[in-house]
Amino acid sequence: MSSVNCTPALPEVGFYGELDPFAGGISSHLVDLPRLLRELTIFLLVKDIVILSPGNLLEHALTLTAAERLAPFVRAGRLTTTAAASLASPGAMIDARVGEYVEDLRAGRGKKVDRARCEELDAIGDRWRALLPGSWSLTRDVPAQIAGFGEGILRYCAQASERSRATARLGRILEESLGAGAALDRNLVLAQVASLRSGALPPEIARLLFVVQSSFYAHGVESHQNCTLYPGAFAQVAQRIEAEREGLSLPRIDWNARPGQVTRRLGELGVDLTRLLELPVEELLSITRSTEWLAIRALLRGGAPSPEVARACAALFAAHADPTEALAKLPRVLGEVEPVPGFPARWQLGVSATLGVAGLSPTIGGEPVPRLDVARSSLSADGVGSRSLTATQLHLLTVITGAGEEGLSSHELAVLSTEVDFIDAAAESGPAGWRWRRGTEGVIVSA
Repeated sequence: MSSVNCTPALPEVGFYGELDPFAGGISSHLVDLPRLLRELTIFLLVKDIVILSPGNLLEHALTLTAAERLAPFVRAGRLTTTAAASLASPGAMIDARVGEYVEDLRAGRGKKVDRARCEELDAIGDRWRALLPGSWSLTRDVPAQIAGFGEGILRYCAQASERSRATARLGRILEESLGAGAALDRNLVLAQVASLRSGALPPEIARLLFVVQSSFYAHGVESHQNCTLYPGAFAQVAQRIEAEREGLSLPRIDWNARPGQVTRRLGELGVDLTRLLELPVEELLSITRSTEWLAIRALLRGGAPSPEVARACAALFAAHADPTEALAKLPRVLGEVEPVPGFPARWQLGVSATLGVAGLSPTIGGEPVPRLDVARSSLSADGVGSRSLTATQLHLLTVITGAGEEGLSSHELAVLSTEVDFIDAAAESGPAGWRWRRGTEGVIVSA
């Protein structure tokens, strides 16, 4: 029977940063709404919880509309935001943030209170309260996150100060701010970077802005267990500066969550992502909660599925126009897939020869292949004698012998390597006594 470990040790959390006002890839224009919905939905397919920065809820023009379109995920706490545990609920956080905006409006000197704007903010707050669940899915240690954000920037400034006067100057400014008891809020730090423009070249300023944003994302991700950043606009920039990472606080990025990557990987299993995304949101939420979908996610997490599993899944989804019907049958189908065995397999002759079992040397094109003696690290052939092998040569020839003419899948290669690694070379009873240990079946003695 085939088995798939469906449940990760911790919920998989994704940080969607594309609504960020400084580094996000989604604009406030309505034309970006379809892309926002697609990216969020795909991220929700591969994560247990997707979080948005609290500031995105009120400050980005498309967030509320997208949340209402994906309302079942929001109400279930699957698409959410996080805050300190001292805030009783997501609704309480919305109340607090709306109150801050209204207070700012009323504090404007010499101006009348903009009643229309206050009413608009109240209406937005009402719409969010109608969506948000009554309790948090996750909370975070906000003071620790803010401290880590500042430390990440200061660490970079300390390491790079000799290369840039602007960097050294920023480090001193931030240290003075901390000494005065100020918290290093991102907006404050960005303002300090902007103040350096008159004495620094544009590339220096751009670099510092990236450092600030990188630390913001890195510590936003680190403040949640088992969390990774969506591979969006910021991630693309981070990837381009791979060679300049020294001293940077960079977030963990889930490159496998790219929409194109998810589409391709699901396609290998026969799952048509386009058809899946056309389902009603309530139905999609139900699918993602199912053990069947957890099995799909486990296959995606585990690298390329074995050819047998991929073929079985593809045949199942091809036979059903409704993907939910196929998913319902997935456990049975996976249970019927025979696991790719270590022994016997289609390359058993090669492996048996590798293990030194007499009479089982394979042939290629009708010609016998010299025997590989693992215990003595030698290669021998009748009438030719033997040659001693280095450890690297021995491993390479073991793989080649096992692969034969048909080759090995990555799964089979892993099995073969495991089998050979555990050969007991201390056995002295000749070819019929070779022993090898299998990680799941104890000790096996060959016949």
